[in-house]
Parts: sequence; structure tokens; C-alpha cells
Amino acid sequence: MTGTTTEGRHAAEPAAVALTKPDAPAALDRVQGRIDISDRVVSKIAARAAVELPNVGAAAPRVLGLSMGSLSSRSTDLDAVPKCDATVDGDHAFLSLTVSIRWPESVPDTCRQLREHLSTRVQALTGLSVRDIDVNVDVLVTEQPRTEARVE
Repeated sequence: MTGTTTEGRHAAEPAAVALTKPDAPAALDRVQGRIDISDRVVSKIAARAAVELPNVGAAAPRVLGLSMGSLSSRSTDLDAVPKCDATVDGDHAFLSLTVSIRWPESVPDTCRQLREHLSTRVQALTGLSVRDIDVNVDVLVTEQPRTEARVE
């Protein structure tokens, strides 16, 4: 066969051009950036994540040991978000929450579950590693969970 090479291609066909990838570290240097998440945003995320647990909620603020529930917009409520402060330092978050817990739930067990849940949720939603979580239990709520009225 005239005009063909041993690979079966015509001599006039161009050889395949090998595509090379750019040098990976040099390419990453051009596109790397940084996302900063404010303390306030992490605080709101953690407070919302806290009420995902059924036995944790907001506690009314206190002054000199007295509940200020009637004088404040925030009251003791297991359906409301608790007060949360967050500090972000680089890739780490430090949280402090004041919560109410439903009685007769175990306070140590509920706090452990809350810490595990917050650590997981905050890391999943922000990418920050949660290093420390202070939980202050301000109130034990003795009211039973609300039940929907049944019409029969």
C-alpha cells in the first residue's frame, strides 16, 4: 500500500498532538482565594442547628438571677433559637450557647448530643473546624411537648 505508514494512517495525515496539562501548583496559585465567614454568621448557623435537637431551645435572659422573659423579646421556648456567640479564628470556630433543656432529660447527655450535633453541622455548612463549645444551661423546661388537638 502506497501512501500509508505501518500504523495504517496516511502519510499526509498530521500526527496526534499530545495535550499537556498546565503545571498544577502554578495554576492553583492563580485561582486560589479565601472565603471569610463572619462571627455573626457562624453564630446564627449554630443557633439554628441547636434547635434541630428536640429537647434544646432558647432561654429567657436573666438579670441578677431573675428572668427577664416578660421584658425581653426573647423568652424561654424550646421552639426558639438560643443565644449563641461565635468567634472565628482562621479555619476554627469557638462557640458559646445559653440554652434551655426539657426536663427530665439528662442534662449531661443532652449537652453532649448538642456539642456533637453543632460540631458536625457547623463544619458541614461552613467548612470551619469547631474547636470549643461552651454550653450554659439556664433553664430546665418542665412543660410537656405540645400535642396537636385531635378531632374524632
